[in-house]
Amino acid sequence: MRNLVAAVVALGLLVGGCVPQAPYDPIAVRLTESGQVEIVYTSCQPLPVVTAEVVAPREQIFDDGDPRLWHVGFSPPVDLKQFVVGETPSGAVDRVPFQQPQPGQILVARIVLHGDLALYLDFTLDDLSGGKVTYRQKNMAPEDFRRETSCG
Repeated sequence: MRNLVAAVVALGLLVGGCVPQAPYDPIAVRLTESGQVEIVYTSCQPLPVVTAEVVAPREQIFDDGDPRLWHVGFSPPVDLKQFVVGETPSGAVDRVPFQQPQPGQILVARIVLHGDLALYLDFTLDDLSGGKVTYRQKNMAPEDFRRETSCG
């Protein structure tokens, strides 16, 4: 599953991230202070967001038909960069209310941007333990994440 991102590397390069030479989508996952999963869109040149979701793949390869554990949509697309899983941001339509994942389950955070560009990041809840942030297929400390996503 960790190779999921490799399937969309070219797409990530088209969208651009804070570090353009990085072959990863500009998306991260972390826990909020209250313990909720938060998806972070890290692009320094963001496009409007159409949907944000968490998917539970049935197999090792992500499929568009895999079940959604949470899904919100925006019409028109919005300029948001953070999405707390289980919450419905202002202007969003809650299409799939949050469902708790199974322990140890591999999940996929997915954001679809205006123009049908999709960003993906696979993770488990265990990856986020101890305040870690999953970004570029690594689990890192929050200060390392801030440093790596600095747009300045």
